[in-house]
Amino acid sequence: MLLGASKNGARNQTLQLKVALVPDRSCWIALPVGLCNQLYSSNCMPPLIFRLAPGAVAGLGSRTSPGGSSAHNFVYVAWGGGTCAQKAAVEVPSGLASCLGLRHGMSCLMSLVQDIPPAEVIELEPASSDDWEVLEQNSGHLEEEILNQVGVVAPGQPLCVWARQQAMITL
Repeated sequence: MLLGASKNGARNQTLQLKVALVPDRSCWIALPVGLCNQLYSSNCMPPLIFRLAPGAVAGLGSRTSPGGSSAHNFVYVAWGGGTCAQKAAVEVPSGLASCLGLRHGMSCLMSLVQDIPPAEVIELEPASSDDWEVLEQNSGHLEEEILNQVGVVAPGQPLCVWARQQAMITL
């Protein structure tokens, strides 16, 4: 398994992994120990952002549906240094996976995203009336916690956060 990537311009390869759901109440993925060691050896220190292409298969590129549209979209996930015992899987907290449309056992192509500009302003809106209600009840807590929970924000991608480890809301 090789994901030859570094922030100093080394090559960036794509790796095929399976999604493994875990019951963690976080928004951070965990990577196989061997991959973590390779990233650290390449001076890639967390937090890092990865692009996942769910349903894609290495060597085949994007699959298309009968209508000709792409059968998958890219989603972005953040890694904060967590490891998993599985050698060919990326562990994704089940709440985050649900928010992003990832399923247990789903094959995906993963690549490191480099040179990401920091966001200066982000405008968010709860996705449902239930999310609004939880947000209103926990606004002070979420205001303090959101930066600890969120590792990546991408245009058009749902943002999931936990309110007091009790309820996940989608923004």
